[in-house]
Amino acid sequence: MEEDEIDRYNHVMYFSKSHINQFFTENVSESDKISISKSEDSGSSIEIGIDTFAKLNAEFSGEVGSEEIHQINFNDSFLQVKKSMNLLDESDQVYPVSSLKEKKASPSGLYYFDCPLQLIPTESPFDDKNYIEVIGKHGGVEFSGTTSVGNWGSRSHAVTATKTEDPYPFKGVLKPIKLKREGIESITFSVQFLYILAPDIEESQRWREYQDLLKKHPGFEDGQ
Repeated sequence: MEEDEIDRYNHVMYFSKSHINQFFTENVSESDKISISKSEDSGSSIEIGIDTFAKLNAEFSGEVGSEEIHQINFNDSFLQVKKSMNLLDESDQVYPVSSLKEKKASPSGLYYFDCPLQLIPTESPFDDKNYIEVIGKHGGVEFSGTTSVGNWGSRSHAVTATKTEDPYPFKGVLKPIKLKREGIESITFSVQFLYILAPDIEESQRWREYQDLLKKHPGFEDGQ
């Protein structure tokens, strides 16, 4: 059976509609969108702007939750949204997060990552709501941000990542907010995560095989 186009793209695990809207409203005009000159996926040029996500604003009045993320992942009417989130890192205007260590400013102000993330469930002392602290490190850049539990989907990757002590592979796009520390070997930023995607199939397989090997160590049970 032929694969549907929407299934060719990595599933959305976390998505903040408010962060997306804020970024494109404040930074990208209708005449100055983020362009991908020739995507590896389609072989043609595409442009991404606030109108790309108009379907979300029209269909969902509030923030995006697990039910809405399910729609983005499987409903063909959201194909353009899911496709854009998967291809944004191919734009010359979006730099790898390691560029922050090299002090290379991204033209768009956005950076992409493809690395393991540590997900730590937390409870805010201010509003008694549950959050997930997300921490990553790649290329000498450590980045962290607080995400709402409600903005995460219920797919197995997200569930597994919050229950394991080991960092879990993800990819996505973020916006740096504040430089927290700068050292000789590393630099630390607080960030806003616009969205987080499931890892590529190969990365997910490698992680599962690594976990299987850990369980074979005689000291594994003692460490639980």
